Amino acid sequence: ENLSYEGYNIIIDNFGSKTGSISLFKNECFKYVKMDKGFTCNINDNSLKIISGLNRILKDTGKTLITAGIETAEQKRILNSIGITHMQGFYFGLPKRSFSLSKITKGDRI
Repeated sequence: ENLSYEGYNIIIDNFGSKTGSISLFKNECFKYVKMDKGFTCNINDNSLKIISGLNRILKDTGKTLITAGIETAEQKRILNSIGITHMQGFYFGLPKRSFSLSKITKGDRI
């Protein structure tokens, strides 16, 4: 919680896989929720309803949904059409070499 007050962005990762609970959304110390890629790898009507609903809940609580596992222009187009603005996946580029957190200073973006 102290890190968020210092200006760091806290992200809940892989929401929807095993341990994520909607009760976490009451906590104000994080701004982003990254949804598990299982919801985007084979997009269908049910997964779109879940993604869209979670996006609405998060927006209403001042948070942002990040969808993971985006590998095609079609996935990006579909998610954009339901209001998803933050995405991650191979469609946007390959993973970059890791580096030490000690090199990150407040205000820098990864």
